[in-house]
Amino acid sequence: MRAAVSSVSLWRRWRREEVADAEVLFLVAGRDKAEALARALDGAALPAERIQPRSGRLLWYVDRGVVQGLECGFAGRKA
Repeated sequence: MRAAVSSVSLWRRWRREEVADAEVLFLVAGRDKAEALARALDGAALPAERIQPRSGRLLWYVDRGVVQGLECGFAGRKA
């Protein structure tokens, strides 16, 4: 799969096999991303859904703005 990363004018390239056993991190920032995060966590058909490490870990890092934009009342925890 090949996708444009417009914010930094790069191309990123990955295949599912390359991330299948790795530690995968998603970084979500900005209140305007809250709806997309909620959809991803609810199982919507999004590209992020295809990333499911078999033996690694899938971690979501979200900033305060995203959490404040969620309607589920997620309290979060401080690192």
